[in-house]
Order: sequence, then structure tokens, then C-alpha cells
Amino acid sequence: ANPAPATQPAPANPAPATHEPPAQPAPAPRADDPSRDEETSRDEETSRDASSAAADADAIFAKAKAEAELNAARAEMAARIKADAALKRAAAIEERAKKAAEAEKRREDEAKRAAEDRARRAVEARERLGVAARIQLPDGTSVTARLPAGATIGDVRGFLVAEAPEVDWGNMDIWNAWPRRVVDESDPTRTVAEDLGLGARPSLLAIHRVVGGDG
Repeated sequence: ANPAPATQPAPANPAPATHEPPAQPAPAPRADDPSRDEETSRDEETSRDASSAAADADAIFAKAKAEAELNAARAEMAARIKADAALKRAAAIEERAKKAAEAEKRREDEAKRAAEDRARRAVEARERLGVAARIQLPDGTSVTARLPAGATIGDVRGFLVAEAPEVDWGNMDIWNAWPRRVVDESDPTRTVAEDLGLGARPSLLAIHRVVGGDG
């Protein structure tokens, strides 16, 4: 038998085509659009405000910097003035101390000169009024006993003992140089010039005592 012919499916009904209207371009803003002018004005004002704020900030910063520099300069000047004043005070104090020291030195020098002058006058007076006995010691050296007026032979021996303590004065006699003779010391209170007649400027000798002889 002949096969039955294949059946073809019926074609589906196609969806009806839809026709959308083409998109219309946005209308171009009008040159005299008030809303656009307002927005532009706001942008410009914002920009001006930002520029003004930046300028104000710069001005504030510059002012603060200038004030800080001015304060620093003032502080430096004040410190310098203070240091200069301190140096001047120190110099003035040093100058006063120097002058005071110089004045004290002058007073000390004047007092020293006055004391030396008094001592010199006293020596001169003693020499004029007292006894100046030149005595030759056993070693050949000489000393001068400057004694007050009325000095005794005991004063002369006391001077010699103090002047040359290394000498054994217990074994020494005091002699007159000219005329050469032993000085009588039996009475130590006898005066050199008057009682012993040796004058105010005697020249004496210290000689070792010789037992059993008269020198």
C-alpha cells in the first residue's frame, strides 16, 4: 500500500506588527529660557562665593602670618633691649666696683705712706735724741743698736742678745773701739752717753772674754 503523505503543521499566526512612533528629540532650550538664566546665575554666584572665601582665607592667613612675624620681631627686639640693659647694668656695676677698689687702694697706699712717714720721723727723732751704738760682732759683721735717749749698757747687751742669739754672750765683753777699753758693765743701769761717757754715737766691739787678762 502506498504510505500516507506527511502532514505539514499549520504555520503559526505571526504576531501583528506594532508600529511605535519615532522618539522625538528634546526641544532645544530657548535662549531666553528664564530657568537656564537662573541656574547659570546660581553657578556664577557659587563660583564667586568660593573665590571670595578663598581670598578671605588667604587674607586671614596672610594677616595671621604678618602678625606672628611682627610679634616675633617685637619679642626679639624686647629681648635684645633687655640683654643690652643687662650688659649696661653689669658694666656699670663693674665700673663702680673698679672705682671702689681703686679708691680703697689709694686709701691703703696713703695710710701706708703715712705710717711709713710716722715711723721714719720716729726713727729720726730717736736718732736725734737717742743712742745709735755701732757694734762689731765676733764674726766681723756689724750691727747698729738704735736705742732711745737714756739707754743703758744693759739695753745695749739686751739688744745684742736679741740680735745675735747664736753668740755666747756670757763669755763676751763689750769694748769701746777708741780709746780702746772694756766697758764697765758692773752696773747695767748706767747710761751709755752720760754715765759711761761714750756719747750718743759710740763705736763698740764684742770680744771674747779672756780670763786673767784685760784684753
